[in-house]
Amino acid sequence: DDGSGPGSARMPDWFDPDVWPPAALTGLNPVVDVEDISLLLARLDNGVLASYQQCHFTPDYWRNYTVIGDEGRLENFGDGLEGAPATLKVWNRRRSG
Repeated sequence: DDGSGPGSARMPDWFDPDVWPPAALTGLNPVVDVEDISLLLARLDNGVLASYQQCHFTPDYWRNYTVIGDEGRLENFGDGLEGAPATLKVWNRRRSG
């Protein structure tokens, strides 16, 4: 195996932020046959309601996670690739506007 088979390329190997619009990207299969969105809804043993969603067909490569609870919200922005640090924000009080 020379590592060039399907699934061997990772996102940093082919991602170029200067390629825009996304249809200008070359070297991809002409038929994109993936599920667009995966969604999970769950009720945990402790009564917490949880949802998880992934969009698999988007020109952006960005992950963020949000946890909303009785006393606030926790959210991250980015996933720390290529030396760009991920940012974590906490909101624990109400503000107007």
